[in-house]
Amino acid sequence: AHFHRLSYDPDAAVALMQAAGLTQGYERTMTTGIWPSEDVLPPALRRQEFMS
Repeated sequence: AHFHRLSYDPDAAVALMQAAGLTQGYERTMTTGIWPSEDVLPPALRRQEFMS
């Protein structure tokens, strides 16, 4: 697997998503890095934020 770092303005991306009505929680991923549907994963695969 290869990882490629992407360069983007997360605040601008959030603003564009909000302007387009894409506000189901995924816009927050741009600034937090946390996918909103991680709560459906088994506890061992979740990030600590969802386990509190």
